[in-house]
Amino acid sequence: MQRAIRRGGLAALLVTSVSILAAFPGVPSGLSPQSAHAASTKSVAKGDLTTCHSMRVVLNGNAAPTVTCIDSTLSPQGQVSPNSQPSGCYNGDMFVYSDPYGLGDHLCFTGTGTTTLSNIPGWNDRVSSYSSGSWAGKFYDNSDLTGATWSFGASNTVYTFNAQFDNRASSICVAAAGPSGCP
Repeated sequence: MQRAIRRGGLAALLVTSVSILAAFPGVPSGLSPQSAHAASTKSVAKGDLTTCHSMRVVLNGNAAPTVTCIDSTLSPQGQVSPNSQPSGCYNGDMFVYSDPYGLGDHLCFTGTGTTTLSNIPGWNDRVSSYSSGSWAGKFYDNSDLTGATWSFGASNTVYTFNAQFDNRASSICVAAAGPSGCP
């Protein structure tokens, strides 16, 4: 049964996935269509990202991240229990959650780079907990990688941010060298 659902979900994902370039935040004007597309493609499946509960985010250095909705790979409730991973996310990914204790909507990050969380619909000032997986870096309370910071190391889990940082993260840096590799 699960195998049939996965095949059906994958087929639906392949059929409904589209690339969108128009109005993607952070795309500098004046780029050729090819370079703008390469710098800012966001894959959308199962509706648009504003209604997506689970997203995979591939950081691409200083270019815009690639964001893919992976809801079709989740349980019907759209929830992932703590210490589990949805299909489409991998061991070692960094998980960011909208609610304390690893609950609620979530993002799974891979790659190194920076992004403004407002580039990911519905995620500006929304992070309440995370598990860093294999990655290290910093959260920032301003969208331009400035302001108060919250540093994290690899294999670090925070089930709830403190009151000063809960629902305040507006940008993130993930660096192979750890937090010291971030501004």
